[in-house]
Amino acid sequence: MYETALYIGRFQPFHNGHLRTLQKAMELAKRVVVGIGSDGVEMDYRNPWSSSERMGMICGALPYNTPEGKVVFGFLQDYPYSNEEWANQVIALVQRYTLHNVYQHKTVMITGVKKDASSFYLDMFPMWDFVEGSLDEMMNGTDVRNSYFGGDPIEIWSAHLPESTKEFLLDYQTTERYRLFKQQRELTLLLNKKLAK
Repeated sequence: MYETALYIGRFQPFHNGHLRTLQKAMELAKRVVVGIGSDGVEMDYRNPWSSSERMGMICGALPYNTPEGKVVFGFLQDYPYSNEEWANQVIALVQRYTLHNVYQHKTVMITGVKKDASSFYLDMFPMWDFVEGSLDEMMNGTDVRNSYFGGDPIEIWSAHLPESTKEFLLDYQTTERYRLFKQQRELTLLLNKKLAK
């Protein structure tokens, strides 16, 4: 069993594929460090939920009997001009929750899904074992957001979400932020359509 598993994601929102990956990591490691990415970025319809809100979705999906400290969190900022700085904050986060030196011991694994070029970060830590995560083949985070902010019936997008995420998103639909981001998405689509002509 690994001492520490690292799972990095944007979780916009936290969906069933994320949950299956987290559950697998919990089986393989004594502790799972969840790195919530894009912390502090300007919120819009592509990044509608804060790091704290995303952490709440994840915590709500954990079994009630999850031991304290089994899953811990860190908020990761984007460094668009420096992969090295970004990686350094990740390593520091993992070291905070790992007894051994994370460079010298095979006690750490990293998990995620290598779905496209944006997943390059999974190869930035060769000193750790990589364990492939679970992809929700039906809907990814972008699909869920487009369906949700596009006004689709709840049955379409909620089937791909843990109950905690579904409940959060239903409550969120009553907020001004939801209405703002829904309108922002509609205007963006309209503008893109005009530019494509």
